[in-house]
Amino acid sequence: MYLEYAEYLVRAGVDPISVNPDAVDATRRHVAAAGQRLLSESVRGRGDRNERRTP
Repeated sequence: MYLEYAEYLVRAGVDPISVNPDAVDATRRHVAAAGQRLLSESVRGRGDRNERRTP
C-alpha cells in the first residue's frame, strides 16, 4: 500500500485497511501518525474558533 493513500483513507474516516503482511508494521505506524496529525489539526482548529476577538 502506498503510505500516502493510507493517510487519505484516515482523513476520509475509513477504519479497516487491508495490507500485505510485510507492510503491516509500516502501515500501522503511518496510520497512527496520520491519526495524530488529524487530531492535532482538529484541536488547533477548535482553539482558533473559541478565541475571543477584541475590536
